[in-house]
Order: sequence, then C-alpha cells, then structure tokens
Amino acid sequence: MMTETVIKCALEIAATLVILAIGIAGARLAAMVAKKQELAGIAAATEQVVKAAKITAGELNQTVVSVLKKNGAKLTSEQITVLKDDLLSMAYSKISASAITLLEDAAVDVRALIIGVGEDWINKLR
Repeated sequence: MMTETVIKCALEIAATLVILAIGIAGARLAAMVAKKQELAGIAAATEQVVKAAKITAGELNQTVVSVLKKNGAKLTSEQITVLKDDLLSMAYSKISASAITLLEDAAVDVRALIIGVGEDWINKLR
C-alpha cells in the first residue's frame, strides 16, 4: 500500500516534470521563431528603404543633376545639401510607416541608410 502511494506520487512528479519540460521547450521554440520572423521583418524593411533611396536618387539624378551637368555646371555645397534634404524627404515618403518604426525599434539609423544608399547609387551613376 505504501509502495503504491510512493510510486503514484513519483509518477505524478515525473509527469509534472515532463509537462514542464515540454512547456519550456515550446516557449523556447516560440521565442526562436519570433526572433527569426523579427529578423525577416527587419531585412524586408531595410530592403524597402534601400529601394526607395535608389529610386529617389535616380529621380534626382534625372531631374536635377543631369540638367546641371548638361549645362557644364558643377554642384555647389549648397546644392548638394539641398539634394540630400530632397533625397531624405522624397525617400521617406516612399517608405511605409511600419517599416520605419520597425527599423527605428531595431536601432537602425534610417536617415543614414538613405543617405548612404543615395550617395552610393549616385556614385555608380557617374
């Protein structure tokens, strides 16, 4: 009788430990999946910013820079500053608010990313 009670208690404890282990493993797996999804979201948002910056740099090149170069003029530092401001405002308008929020929450400097991509794209167009 006493042995049966001890065995019954031991089985209940073992079952509880197994359930606890399954719960912990499930929570860990869920955290890993969530992290992977978060990283995929950040990658997609970054791609959206890069695409917007390239498109905007191309637009600015066609509408402003090409005209100046065609007329033999070089960009002044003031014009470059205006172009950077235009690049930022135009690119931001092409990016979804959720992508910007996701990147800012991930401590990504969206402004620096846009400027860097824009400058790189313009250098490739030269």
